[in-house]
Amino acid sequence: MKLLKQLLFPILLFASCPSFSQQIKFNRIMPPTGGFSGFVGGVAQDKYGYMWFATRAGLFKYDGYRFKVYSSSSSDSTSLSDNRLETVFADSKGMIWIATWINGLDRLDPVTGKFKHFKHDANDLGSLSNDTVRSILEDRDGTVWIGTSGGLDKYDPRSEKFQHYSHNVNDPSSLSCNRVRIIYEDKQATIWVGTGSAWGGEGGETDEGGLNRFDKRTGNFKRYLHDPADPHSLY
Repeated sequence: MKLLKQLLFPILLFASCPSFSQQIKFNRIMPPTGGFSGFVGGVAQDKYGYMWFATRAGLFKYDGYRFKVYSSSSSDSTSLSDNRLETVFADSKGMIWIATWINGLDRLDPVTGKFKHFKHDANDLGSLSNDTVRSILEDRDGTVWIGTSGGLDKYDPRSEKFQHYSHNVNDPSSLSCNRVRIIYEDKQATIWVGTGSAWGGEGGETDEGGLNRFDKRTGNFKRYLHDPADPHSLY
């Protein structure tokens, strides 16, 4: 009897409540005139609760009532470097990091409203590895990682330079592919890096890519790649 009551209770509870799916309601929030342009590549919420949206028409900040737009201006070197944005990330210090489509990485100080630009410089080994930026992550140690079409970059806040991790055809413990699409940190503080591209203009449609597990202590990657002869490999 006790077991029967334990089984019946959750059934009766859900039977007496409206379906969860029926309670979902979407509120359409209209951006300012001329905004968004039908594309939102990234969304982030900062430590103060503000929402940030990366679009093809600039960066948008939403306070729950209205939008503030940040856009590129040729007459202001501290403005957004490019209106075509890929994603946005809010770090633990309150800074907003913005990945542009092909014009490097920007960092916004919301207090001053000014942007700092990070771009690739062939004459500076510590510069951004590539101006095509696709992903941004701050790990639990406060380290900021940048995924570009030139590999994985680790940001050093003291020097404001980048340490690069890239593909080496002669090193199986290196990154499997330089076109980094996404970076993720799991509960064990392991960094996972998804690479590759199916889009033209980013190195072509190739079989390169794969998933990488990064060991921050050694700087080595374990690759997970597709093997047609192995049905248990990455698909």
